[in-house]
Amino acid sequence: MAAISSLTVLKASSSPLEVIALIGPFFCGCVALVGVLTRSAQLRVDADGVSWGWGEMVIRMRRRDLRVARVYARGQTVALVPKLGFTWHLAGRDWDRFQEMPRALRDAGLPLEEDERPAPLLSRLQGYGIALDLLLLANLLLAALVFLVT
Repeated sequence: MAAISSLTVLKASSSPLEVIALIGPFFCGCVALVGVLTRSAQLRVDADGVSWGWGEMVIRMRRRDLRVARVYARGQTVALVPKLGFTWHLAGRDWDRFQEMPRALRDAGLPLEEDERPAPLLSRLQGYGIALDLLLLANLLLAALVFLVT
């Protein structure tokens, strides 16, 4: 949809600056909205599994689908390993009160495995915090550039 809108604006405009002036703020607003929504999501642990989302709109790894919740050194990273599918990597820097996560997993009776080694690089990199923060910084720079150019 955005591509069709962009092509329509590009075809109707007489200069590339007009395109930037029209599409740039919309694009930056969409990226900022994704950042705000991602940061406002809540992580919950209960006897039925682990969920991530907002209110009733959640993505859940159910207990029956979870092979093991692997807690790495000092509880800074948790990998939720499913029986089938992709592993969820949760990083402590992405969540308030994340240090309570291992206890919550244990209290919920979910299969837990503690690993005293530091989390593997793959697990540490997949926490969304760094990528999201870099995306929002790039968005800010793009918005400033659009403002200066137009």
